Amino acid sequence: MSFFQEKKFNNVRPDGSATAVTLVATQVNSTRIVKNIFVSNSGAATQYGIYHSASSTVSAALYHNVDISASVTAKISTYIPVESSGSPVVVIAKNPTLTFTAYGAEVIETPFNN
Repeated sequence: MSFFQEKKFNNVRPDGSATAVTLVATQVNSTRIVKNIFVSNSGAATQYGIYHSASSTVSAALYHNVDISASVTAKISTYIPVESSGSPVVVIAKNPTLTFTAYGAEVIETPFNN
């Protein structure tokens, strides 16, 4: 039997360096479906990246070096499965004024599914 729950996964504010920050982590015995990512910019125009990998490599980029204007919020509608044995969703920001928030659904597997 499986359990399905809509939820907010996380919100993060990267420090503006090239270091990737985990937005949606893998979870044991579940699959997370990322449906919406909001990117909110409280400062000057800058760039960001979203990656379906443990690192911010171009080959894993869903969005790479995307421009975002000053003082706006962008909504990205998507369908990214984050499986328990798969890769997380990580983000980078070229300015510490960006906040990323992810919403979606989590399918939790019970031990009887195995």
